[in-house]
Amino acid sequence: MEILESGFNQGETSYEEIYFLAGGFIFHYRLRIWRGRSYLPSQRQAYYNRGNAKQAKDDLYGALADYSKAIELNSTYAKAYGNRGIVRIKKGNMDGALADFTKAIDLNPNDANAYFGLGIVKTAKGDIDGAKADYTKALKLKPGFSEAQKQLDELNKK
Repeated sequence: MEILESGFNQGETSYEEIYFLAGGFIFHYRLRIWRGRSYLPSQRQAYYNRGNAKQAKDDLYGALADYSKAIELNSTYAKAYGNRGIVRIKKGNMDGALADFTKAIDLNPNDANAYFGLGIVKTAKGDIDGAKADYTKALKLKPGFSEAQKQLDELNKK
């Protein structure tokens, strides 16, 4: 990762702009400078953000690699596990997705999206009761979660 441009002012508090070049993508951050100390985004965040950009472009292999690198840099990064789980679902790797969503929930038991992803995996694997429990938990954590409600309603029709 290469810093393309930055500027720092000494003083109590100021804000500066910084641009990162990482794997052909440019990321922009606004930094808070307080008493001469900068608060830079971490490398794990840069890989996570780049993974999001690649996933949005359907570059699933690139997204998977970037989420994995973010996890390598910080093994407690729950959001990276969750997003890697989504990519693994799209690639048809349900066992890998199951492991990622389970880890994301272990790290952050209040992540409705991770429970939703786990429900998708369990539905695909034929664990209907488990999927219903996960969709219900997602709805409890995030009332009005329409996709979870839709999936739960579909399973309840069967």
